[in-house]
Amino acid sequence: MDEVVRACENSPVCHGSADVEVTSALDTSIPDVRFDYMALHTALLNLVSNAMDACRDKKHEGDTRGRVVVRTYCQ
Repeated sequence: MDEVVRACENSPVCHGSADVEVTSALDTSIPDVRFDYMALHTALLNLVSNAMDACRDKKHEGDTRGRVVVRTYCQ
């Protein structure tokens, strides 16, 4: 799971923005799970891209630089 988040965080979509910072907070205790890497990566990029757009919209309302945090955790 962490590998997908890091790949997203380092992608040009997330990494190339001067007005929105994308970071992660990863829970390393999450056990290994089976999943479709490309499907999860695509979905996560879409979610982060939408969150970045929302940050940019908020910035026009006077906020400072936006920040998106991708967080993983296990309950």
